[in-house]
Amino acid sequence: MPWFFSERGYDEDLPSGYGSERYVKRSQELAKITYGARKITREDHEGRTEIVRDNLCFYGAPHVAFLFMPEMEGTEREAADLGMYAQNFLLSLAAHSYHGIPQAAVSLFAGTTRKALGVEPGYKLLFGIAFGCGNEEDALFNARPGRVELAESIVLHGYPRRPLDVL
Repeated sequence: MPWFFSERGYDEDLPSGYGSERYVKRSQELAKITYGARKITREDHEGRTEIVRDNLCFYGAPHVAFLFMPEMEGTEREAADLGMYAQNFLLSLAAHSYHGIPQAAVSLFAGTTRKALGVEPGYKLLFGIAFGCGNEEDALFNARPGRVELAESIVLHGYPRRPLDVL
């Protein structure tokens, strides 16, 4: 059993998974870029474990922010608020010449994280953000995942033209 699994498996607060097939595909494409940056093949189980280990060790970043939200009914709005906060935090880091990486993998170990930090059980871990000064020599630092086409991620209702033409 890999070191990052507990005997009982994950202890996440919220359901994991990607939902529709297109999000699964995006996740696989990101993994391909991540592993490819370090020249790790699908068959290289030791190399793949090392990437997971690096992820769970925050890629060596000196700081980590864990984003928890209070447990409540209808958490989608609160989760969206936390996502917007995270985006602003990441933009602020970049504006001050720091680097940050959102990390959903830590949420798979929410109970362990909450216990280690002394966070009350009523707070749910969504994700973490590792931050500091990135290692620009690391191939993973320079790996850039693609972005979906704008027309795939937004819909402007009532406009006869494609979104790219409007914007």
